[in-house]
Amino acid sequence: MNIIQTSSLSLKLDNREILRSISCCFPWNQTTAILGPNGAGKTMLLRCLAGLEVRHRGNVVWKVTNPIQSIELNRAWVPLSQKITFDFTVRELLLMGRYPHHKGYPREEDENLATEALVMLNIEALTDRTYNSLSRGEQTKVDIARAIAQGTSVIFLDEPFANLDIDAKLQIYEIFNKLRSEGKTIILTHHELHSIPRFANHIIYLKDGRLIAEGSLEIMFNEHWIEQVYNVKVKLQQISDTKDYAIGFLDSK
Repeated sequence: MNIIQTSSLSLKLDNREILRSISCCFPWNQTTAILGPNGAGKTMLLRCLAGLEVRHRGNVVWKVTNPIQSIELNRAWVPLSQKITFDFTVRELLLMGRYPHHKGYPREEDENLATEALVMLNIEALTDRTYNSLSRGEQTKVDIARAIAQGTSVIFLDEPFANLDIDAKLQIYEIFNKLRSEGKTIILTHHELHSIPRFANHIIYLKDGRLIAEGSLEIMFNEHWIEQVYNVKVKLQQISDTKDYAIGFLDSK
């Protein structure tokens, strides 16, 4: 079952083709990693899927678990970076993420879900800190906690590991796996190939705005497809007793 499907999705900005007739599927209850070199169109595809970029041609079809709800109630968005104009505290931001549910009047349920998300990310100590006072890594954890607190069917994340230390990355890998086991669908952009098997089970490869290939981790995560997409000769070797891979880049093609 697909929760989102695109058909001939194209996007042109400033006379440049960002996305070129992309037709692909995003399976329900899976973690899909959108991969590709810089400029491939990863972030813009993610924004189109989330309904944040509407200047595209073609279709983005949502098959939501509750069709009565709006996309806003089914979607959570975690950007690569963001600026907050006002000095909101971490708890205030998490509760703001639940605005579609409480309409400005947080209830006990909203407070509890915010607290649970803070605990899951192990950032309870940041509750009363202002978002702008945090490091970028801490902000990323808050952004993810806010998405979790929203209780949506789908979570979109743009390079969620970009600002995290190694221990934080390991923690987030496990959190993503836990969320998927609870029925969530996660769609994210990513660039660290070695860690893909730790959390993703579906892959979309983009290059120059085009879909190169898509499919399950078992079929798509191999030397052939990495070479096709990144224009390099590679050697993959799984590290014993882990899900990580050592990747040797032998030469450009």
